[in-house]
Formats: sequence, structure tokens, C-alpha cells
Amino acid sequence: MNATELTMRADVAAAGGWYAGLIKPAWNPPAWLFGPAWTVLYVAMAAAAWLVWRQGGWRSHRVALALFALQLLFNLVWSPLFFRMHRPGWALLDCALLAVSLAATLAAFWRIDRRAGALLVPYLAWVCFATFLNFTIWRLNRDAVSPPPPPGPAAHGLVAEEPAAPAALADTISRATHTQQEE
Repeated sequence: MNATELTMRADVAAAGGWYAGLIKPAWNPPAWLFGPAWTVLYVAMAAAAWLVWRQGGWRSHRVALALFALQLLFNLVWSPLFFRMHRPGWALLDCALLAVSLAATLAAFWRIDRRAGALLVPYLAWVCFATFLNFTIWRLNRDAVSPPPPPGPAAHGLVAEEPAAPAALADTISRATHTQQEE
């Protein structure tokens, strides 16, 4: 089990019933596949970065390695956006940025060492698939998807009922005013 799998498991656990309640396509991979897939992809990513690094390091390949770091950042951000913050739309944007930055990384690595670029091809394929999956889940659930409640007294059960939403409150005031005017 690698760090990404541990983080993803923690994020999925934090999502609670939210993720389980989402509508997913029939072609959604089984949960057990993600750990082994990410393990293989991270080994390939590390090998690719090492091949580039050993050919001059940061001094010689600053742009290629900076692109690698950027795509890694987008990779890291996706899971909390999707699972912890319940924001599949934002996660989709992150996924798209990950795919673009990864394609740029692959091209930069390819120019330095074709083996390094080739090692990133399965990762790019997986990210493109994940982006389409994220889009599909977002589309299937866009009316039902809502972020978790903000932390505060209501989130901890300390308030008996949550305050009315502004639209509902405005509607109640409007009806009360309208009723008074009719009397």
C-alpha cells in the first residue's frame, strides 16, 4: 500500500455515505483496482523522473522536472476535492489540468529520454480515463451533488435545527407579507 492509496482511503472514508450514494456508470472500476493501479503508476512515474534526473538533474532539466512537480500537485489535489469537499466539478477541472500538465511532462521527458516519456504513457491513459469517469459521475449527479455542511455548531449536533436558507427565508417573508396585505 502506497501513500496515495492511504490518502485516497482516508478521503473515501471521510466521504462516508456521500460517495456510496452517488450514481456511477456501469463501467466504474471496482474499488480494489485503484490501489494496485496507482502503485504501478507511481513506480513508473518515479522511474521516469529518475531517468530524467540522472541526465543532468534540476540544472539541466528544470522545465521538465517543474512540469513533473506541477502534475504531481494536481494529482495530490484531486482526492480531497472529490472525496472530502464533495466537489466533483472542481475535481473535474483539476483532472483536466492534470491531464494537460501530464501531457506536457510526457513530451518534455520524451525529448530527454524516450524511455522516461514511454513510462508516463500508461499514467496519461489512466488520467484520461479518470477524467472521463469524473465527468460522467459529475454529469449523472450534478443536481444531487452538494458540498458537506461547514463546520460549526450545526455540524456537531449542537443546534436543534439549521437556519433557513436565504431563498426559503425570503419566500416565507414574502408569503407572510402577502397574507397581511390581503387581510
